[in-house]
Amino acid sequence: MFDYLRRSPFTDIFAAVLLAVSVGLGSPKLAKAQQSQNWKWCENKDKTFPADLAIGGCTALIQSGTENQKNLAIAFMNRGLAYRQLKNDYERAIQDYTQSIKLDPNYDRPYDARCYARAVLNQLQLALAETRGCIVRLIYINELRAVQLTI
Repeated sequence: MFDYLRRSPFTDIFAAVLLAVSVGLGSPKLAKAQQSQNWKWCENKDKTFPADLAIGGCTALIQSGTENQKNLAIAFMNRGLAYRQLKNDYERAIQDYTQSIKLDPNYDRPYDARCYARAVLNQLQLALAETRGCIVRLIYINELRAVQLTI
């Protein structure tokens, strides 16, 4: 009577494929939405979110394995700012600034932030060395730009 409802080996395979596709189509959207929310928390414009939420957003991005090096450098920088500005944890901030610099040596913000954090911790020799390094870098970058303009 209901021959079209009889199961065949292909019915099970078809059902499994259909389930996998339907679940798979929803997952990237959910993952992308969560990642977008993590960026909002990590950027924490105007210090809208509590420190733990900002730090958690940055940490989720860092651990996601989906961000490129530039974005990871930004996430480490932002997490360092959250540690410094919202938790007064200058040591952890310096660790994150250092990681940001390793990931993107041309990203200026972590150099300044690390220098400031070291000065606050009374690590004046390190802060001074940081400042000298920034000056040398700026001179080098400006010379490079000047050479590129003449070519």
